[in-house]
Amino acid sequence: MKRRPLGVLIAVTVLAGSVAWGAYGQTARAKRSGPTVRVKDIATVKGVRDNQLFGYGLVVGLNGTGDGAKFAPAVQALSNMLTRMNVTVQPDLLKPKNVAAVVVTAKLMAFKEEGSRIDVVVSSVGDATSLEGGTLVQTPLQGPGPSGIVYAVAQGPVSADASNATTGRVSRGAIVERELPDDFVRGQNVVFVLDRPDFTTAAYVAEVINRELQSGELGVLFAYAKNGSTVVVNIPSAYRVNPVGFISRLERLPVEYPSSEARVVIDQKTWTVVINGDVRILPVAISHGDISVTVPGLGPGDRLIEINTEGTLLSDVVQGLKQLKASPEDLAQIIMAIERAGALQAKLEMVE
Repeated sequence: MKRRPLGVLIAVTVLAGSVAWGAYGQTARAKRSGPTVRVKDIATVKGVRDNQLFGYGLVVGLNGTGDGAKFAPAVQALSNMLTRMNVTVQPDLLKPKNVAAVVVTAKLMAFKEEGSRIDVVVSSVGDATSLEGGTLVQTPLQGPGPSGIVYAVAQGPVSADASNATTGRVSRGAIVERELPDDFVRGQNVVFVLDRPDFTTAAYVAEVINRELQSGELGVLFAYAKNGSTVVVNIPSAYRVNPVGFISRLERLPVEYPSSEARVVIDQKTWTVVINGDVRILPVAISHGDISVTVPGLGPGDRLIEINTEGTLLSDVVQGLKQLKASPEDLAQIIMAIERAGALQAKLEMVE
């Protein structure tokens, strides 16, 4: 770690009416309300979701890069396939060096209808060294619900991944054979599920929806926040035959998104520090190597950083440390020390 001359002292002090860096002349931050977003940007309609499909199949036509005879599942799968084609071959006579056993996965998006196509991903489960040039043999794909229900069937040429030749993709390789049921209308309600659960956001969404729908029916509450992640909306009688139009109307409503939860994330491998929101710190004094941080405090010869009266912004302290050429590891270690002292007014998340 690069060392600077000893005795560098950063003093962060609270001065009434001052909101700028005294030593560096940094412009003050004005407090702002949260950004305005659409309902559809922060929530989805319950019942509208993707579903995962999977299957077990074979990739044939490989140029000697398959599983070989030592991988018994590939040999058995090849034997079973030939048997279904009325070709009887003893498994011990098969040497499938041009065949690879694979797991096939796909994502079935909501509202995909019968006959539409989706991409599939194939991944080797045996000793194959490459799937390049192979062809996936017809593979049924199962999904949610009772075992045995086939939602799509996949087949086609495999394009191996450039970084990992034992995985690949069949573009538009699966045909949807069974549609997923539409259940986004539940009785006479639709339910919005927040992407990030938050009581304040849920209350905001319900308030905005009620304000939109109450114009013609004063006093009627159409929406309520069931909890921190779901908002239940009663469909007005005029929209009972057009729920799609009703949902579209609500999805376009603007919502003032509240400030996100104060959080600091530190990547311990790269010492990357990410700070969201207005993360603040309580009075604390820290000594780290040749760096001393005091919040608040002011002594003779200290570098002066003036902060507003509501508390010291952690991002301001970090910016000051950067201007003093503190290393990324210094910044991370100081923030961790602040959190251990109970002075960090945010949640600290460590990524290893």
